[in-house]
Amino acid sequence: MNLYFFAARKVQRNYFQQLCDLMPDTQVLWHKSFLLPAFFAEPSQPQQLSAIIDNLLREKQNREKNKNKSALYWRFFRAVKTLDAKLLYKRYYQGFSALNGKIVFWNGLKYNQRIAELAARDAGLQCLYMENGLIPGMTTLDVRGINYFNSMPRHAAGYPATAVTSALQLPAMEKPAHLPDEYYFVPLQVNTDSQVTLFSPWIANMRDLLGRLEQLNATLQNKMGKTSPVFVIKRHPAAEDKHLDILQKWAGHTHLIFADDCATPALIQHAKAVITINSTVGIESIIAAKAVIVLGQAFYNIPALTLSANNATELENAVMQIEQGWQPDADLRNRFLVHLEQVYQVQGDWRANDNSQHVQHMVQRLEALR
Repeated sequence: MNLYFFAARKVQRNYFQQLCDLMPDTQVLWHKSFLLPAFFAEPSQPQQLSAIIDNLLREKQNREKNKNKSALYWRFFRAVKTLDAKLLYKRYYQGFSALNGKIVFWNGLKYNQRIAELAARDAGLQCLYMENGLIPGMTTLDVRGINYFNSMPRHAAGYPATAVTSALQLPAMEKPAHLPDEYYFVPLQVNTDSQVTLFSPWIANMRDLLGRLEQLNATLQNKMGKTSPVFVIKRHPAAEDKHLDILQKWAGHTHLIFADDCATPALIQHAKAVITINSTVGIESIIAAKAVIVLGQAFYNIPALTLSANNATELENAVMQIEQGWQPDADLRNRFLVHLEQVYQVQGDWRANDNSQHVQHMVQRLEALR
């Protein structure tokens, strides 16, 4: 079966070409090469393109520089992008209609890629997805998608019993001296990342998350007094919104503390629990055998492995469960990590300077999926 690779960036094109050089009947498709007239291509389902535009709108509205844009601006933006999406779809559909086989997308959650994926499926191509590894030194290849869309089992029964013990662990790090003995670690994410725009139903952005933490802290202090949990927050280094007003407001606060100067592995290792929307920090926390509360949609949000909170009340209840001694199931945790490392992920980091061994592993996995 023919295998195609859709490249939206030069670094993707170079990596895909490495794979193609070792595989017959393969081709790299550069996203800018779809330039033929497309006036007679079949249209897509309107609601599918509309959902893609809705997500793009949320991503753009989460940009710090766009926070004061008017409603009129966003109506105009939507109208322009609606036309753009239709033309992109037609261009891609026409190009894909001449192909037969499977096509690999990198990530597949970005605006252009989602439109290309929709067109590819409508043209009869089967889609595969690649992404950076979920754990260091590995790479993702999936038949369904990435992140919450991936094919990892969502129930304990999907992870078979194993005599193998996971060797995954975080590097040992000392606890920062200025942090309390017990705390909940809350890593912030990037507002415009698809993890937030696509997979965070009730937390709009990190400012919203900080507001909910403040409310949670007030509720818990009313119930528990001075024994209520301390929340240690770390801002994402790539975030546009630095939350300087909140830093100033919480200066000197004893239960809401920012710790940007601390290494994330150290914050995880010495935390009583971790609260995350769906960050890979959640996976690192599972590796460290920590109690994890998941606020968004995450493939690792599995009963007995993590706790889930879909609203403020459930978040409070999850914290109280941990305060009462809840811990993740050790056997399920081991089965999950063994599957993640030894079955699901492809060995090697595609970005390594010498990735020749990884390329061989990826070619083997791709050939098995043909």
